[in-house]
Formats: sequence, structure tokens, C-alpha cells
Amino acid sequence: MWKITDISKSFFFEDWNFSSYYDMLRDRFWHFHDIFMREYGTMGNWIFYGMIFFLSVIICVYIKLLVDALRKSDKLSEQEAEEIEEEYLTQEPEIDEQYQNQVIVQEAENTMNADDETENQSEDESDENFEKINEEQEEMEKKLSKEIVQTSKISDDYLNLKDVLYKQSKSNNESKDSEKKETQKKKELTEADVWELWQTTGVIVNMLAHNVSDKKIAQTVYFLNKGVDDAEEIIQLVKAIKSFVGYCNTAKFDQLPGRENLPLCSEALYELAVGDNSDCMELMESLLNVQVAIAQRQKGLSKDLSYALAADYACTMGTLANLNNYELAINSFELAAELAPKNVNALSRCADLYLQDNNVAKAAQVYQQVLNLADDVIYPEQKANANLKMAQYLKSSGKMFKADELEKEGRKFFDEYGIRNPLTDKEKETLKILLDGQMEKMREYVKNLLQK
Repeated sequence: MWKITDISKSFFFEDWNFSSYYDMLRDRFWHFHDIFMREYGTMGNWIFYGMIFFLSVIICVYIKLLVDALRKSDKLSEQEAEEIEEEYLTQEPEIDEQYQNQVIVQEAENTMNADDETENQSEDESDENFEKINEEQEEMEKKLSKEIVQTSKISDDYLNLKDVLYKQSKSNNESKDSEKKETQKKKELTEADVWELWQTTGVIVNMLAHNVSDKKIAQTVYFLNKGVDDAEEIIQLVKAIKSFVGYCNTAKFDQLPGRENLPLCSEALYELAVGDNSDCMELMESLLNVQVAIAQRQKGLSKDLSYALAADYACTMGTLANLNNYELAINSFELAAELAPKNVNALSRCADLYLQDNNVAKAAQVYQQVLNLADDVIYPEQKANANLKMAQYLKSSGKMFKADELEKEGRKFFDEYGIRNPLTDKEKETLKILLDGQMEKMREYVKNLLQK
């Protein structure tokens, strides 16, 4: 019986003809053919050519697979090269922009620092008595800020409230309260003077008691303040005092633990009207603590809503605290942003205080968050304020076209709100009447407000 070993032997080792490569292949081919014919007869011919065809197909398939693999590798290498080039081209402007932003931020900070130095030089030339009062106020504020205790942090599963409680004892505040009251008595403020915001709280309470609209109150305060403070800060202060009155009238403070040891709403509002916010802070701190404790025990949507309400309380507290205590104010706003990360008002107030502290880069970052989240209907003043502040930031970096667009959009809201409009002669006369004997009538105004 013929075996495959016979074929290999015959093909590779027998009768090799080395006359030429062609002759050798031809001889081996027909020799191989004759072997199949001897072994299988007529079928050997079909078997031989079938094997030749089968081997040819295998060789062709192998060659095709090899070519496809080479082409695929070439395509992959080209694609990788394109991706690397595209990534480089994408990253290059980002790197340049980051470097440019760093330079811009540094220039803006240097500009603001230079402005601060100029302001400090002018303040040194002011009245010596006024400087003494400011120094005493700053010392008292530093002492009070040290009493703020932050005892816990917010985690994903459990929230421990940052203790931003305003621990002020009446003994520590007596000197400061009497100083402010004496200042107001000695200096009879008129509409011709520049009023600080803490001095306008009485005017706000007075006008709220006379059912004056929020817009008109803000316009009046802006007129008395002579534009020293931002329009947004004034609007927020009016809303904060109105919110505090609302909390009093809706009995928010009546069910607080240890209510008998807390100030009365009427006394807290009166003290706020004469420039002392300590009693308000004590009430707001307790209300905020209770609301956060309620939120901690809830789940799902109820928990989120409770935290959102606590964030509103923290914003009110922060705005009132900002009258005389920056540290307490920024802690309150940052707490509000942690309780409700998408609270636009909390973010806007944080950005305002960052800018107040000359942290330009951080303020710009948060203002951009405000612009991304704010709605024209729900948060119009926050968005307008962010547009104006970002316009200032972009102007310092030389991006005048974009800055002009943002400034135009921001001014549109405040122009429609009317806060910067000057008072008419008739309105000035009405204001004089309101200011006449205001302090003597303040308890009556507070009583009327809390009866509404």
C-alpha cells in the first residue's frame, strides 16, 4: 500500500534534476502525478489535481489574510497618529489659555491690591476719631469671630452641621451696642450723608412698617449709601430683613428648643434696626440647627427639601452677619452651598464675599457656576450680578467684547429694577419725614411689623 512517506521520499530525495529550477519543478510535478496514477488508477488523476487546487486555495487565503493584517496595522498606526495629533492640537490652546488665565488673575489681583493700598492711604488721612471707632469695632469683631465654633463636617451619608453659631453674650456686646447708639445719636444722619449698610437697617424696618415696596426700599438705601456698596448687596439685605420678619410672624422661632433663653423677636428686630445684629444671629443659629437636625432624620426628596430650606436660613443669616462679621458671613454662605450645592443664591453670595476678600480667581470661578445654573425668572438679580462681576474680570484680562456683552446684560436688570435711579424731590421730602424722629418711633414700627 502506498504511503505518504513514499511520496515525500520520491519528491524530495529521488532523481533530482539540477539542470534548471524549472526542469526540476516540472519533473517533480509529473513524477508526483505518476505516483497517484499508479496507486489509484484513473481516480488518481482527479485526486492529484484536487489536491493541487486545495493547496492553491489555502495559499491564496493565507496570502489574503496576511495582506489584510498588514493593511489593518497601517490603518491603526495612521489613526493613532491622527488621534495623537488631534489631542495635541486640542490641549495646546487649553494650556495656553490656562497660562493666560493665570497671568490675567495675577494682574487683576495686583490691580486690586494697588487699589487697596490707595484706599488705605486715603483712610489714613481721615478723621482720627472715626479711625478709633473703626479700630475698636474691628477688635470686637475679632473677639466675636473667635467664639464661632465649627464642630462637624458634611459627609455623603450623614451631615453634621458646621457650628457657625454666633456666640455673643450681652456683656461682650454692651460696649459695642452703646457705641453704635451713641454714634447715631451724636451724628444725625441725613440724606446728604453717606450711610453704611448697618446704619440703613433702621430705614429698612421703618419703610417695611409703612408698606413700602422692596424695590423702593432698595432704591432709597442705594441713595443713602451713595453707591458705596453693590446694588446686589443692598437688594439681598432688604430681602434678608424681610425674611427675618417673616420668620417671626410665622412663629418659626416659637417652637425652638430652649425658647425661654432666646431673645424675643421684637427685641431682636429692634436691636437690628439700631445696628446690632447679635440677637438676630442667636435666633437664626438656633433655627438653622433645628432645620438641619430635621433634615438628617429624613430620606429622599424630603431630605433634599429640608436641606434646601436650611440653606435659605443660612443665606439669611449670612447676609445679616455680613453687616459686621465677614468670617461668620462667609461660613454661613459656604454652609448653605454645602447643604444645597445648586442653591444659586448661596453660590452668588459666596462669590461676592470671595471678591470682597480679593480672591479674584475663586470668585470668578463661582460666578461662572452662577451663570451656568441661574434662571432669568427665579434668580434674575444673582445672574445680573454675576454678569457684571464677570464683565469686570474679563475687562482686566483684555476681553473687552465679551465683557461689554455681559455688562450690558447685567445692567439691564438693575436699570429695570430702578435701584440706581435718583430719588425725586417729592421722594426726598418723604424720606426726610420718615427719618425725622425715626429712633424714637422705632419700637412702634417694630410692633406694627410683627402684628402683620
